[in-house]
Amino acid sequence: MSESIKNIIFREANLNDLKALCICGKALLQYEHKFDETIDIYWLEEKEGGGFLRERIKDENGIVLVAESDAKIIGYLAGGLVEPEPFRNLPANAVMELEEIFVDNNFRGHDIGGKLLAAFVDWAKTRGASKMKVVVSASNQGAIGFYKRMFFKEYDLILERELR
Repeated sequence: MSESIKNIIFREANLNDLKALCICGKALLQYEHKFDETIDIYWLEEKEGGGFLRERIKDENGIVLVAESDAKIIGYLAGGLVEPEPFRNLPANAVMELEEIFVDNNFRGHDIGGKLLAAFVDWAKTRGASKMKVVVSASNQGAIGFYKRMFFKEYDLILERELR
């Protein structure tokens, strides 16, 4: 394991991290664009996208966690409380959603994503959540494999078709 991998710091993001988070988020969106061409790779550079991360940092029902090496953000996770589906018999604080997770290609394979997710799970438990969900592109087999290794199970399947 290289020295830079040993010295990774995991912490909650703050508003000073917003610019670096938007750069990482753009890399995430560029990667996700391979699986869904409708993804706007500039979304986080716009007011709404940057606002999403800002709100997750500020909101007590949301969190952004970062992994940094040599004072540079190399990965992040954003998530928070979501309303359970109305047809499910669950309390209002039961479901947390992992909304975004990213690890720089140069740092993958060192369980950084797993550690970010473990910290999010711990945070979610302290808020009384009993379930966590994530939405992933069906063709993104790498991400699906990661989530299954992290004990996620298939629950819903959303199908979509073009109307021409």
